[in-house]
Amino acid sequence: MRPPSAMTSPKACREGQQKTSVNTCLPVGRAGVFCYPLDMKTDYISLAKLIAAKNHIDISSIKKFDSGEVNKVFNINNKFVIKIEGEPEVATNLLKRQPEKIEMLYQKGGRVPKILDYGQMDGKEYLLMEKIKGVNLSADWWSFNDLQKENLIEQIAEQLIIFHSIKSDLYF
Repeated sequence: MRPPSAMTSPKACREGQQKTSVNTCLPVGRAGVFCYPLDMKTDYISLAKLIAAKNHIDISSIKKFDSGEVNKVFNINNKFVIKIEGEPEVATNLLKRQPEKIEMLYQKGGRVPKILDYGQMDGKEYLLMEKIKGVNLSADWWSFNDLQKENLIEQIAEQLIIFHSIKSDLYF
């Protein structure tokens, strides 16, 4: 990785970027917070492939989820999910507590994914878990009839009761 000062000075920044005091363009995220330039970021796809290989998973498909503001999340073969710690300004040590919290939720009856591996690779924490089968409610909600919607709301409420039964001052 090159420090920002070692990069060539751009004439103009692209949309969504802002010139910094060291004359480089950095993407501007939410609330105007600077993000690293793309050439300074971790190669998350390569890292996800290494994590899969370490766990003897042959990759036939890998897709980055569109969501995931803090951590980078990948769908592997539509069977596994890999979460990789994001950039240090927002993500340091957030994955560390998740295996314990997910186990606590499971013990109380929570519908949570099975954790297959947790560790650190290339200085980034990661979490490998089974992918939970289901549909994307934000996309499919309007196709459900009233009875299906009521059933889903009941299931979500049951899970929320379990999630809220775990007391913690920490984000997980």
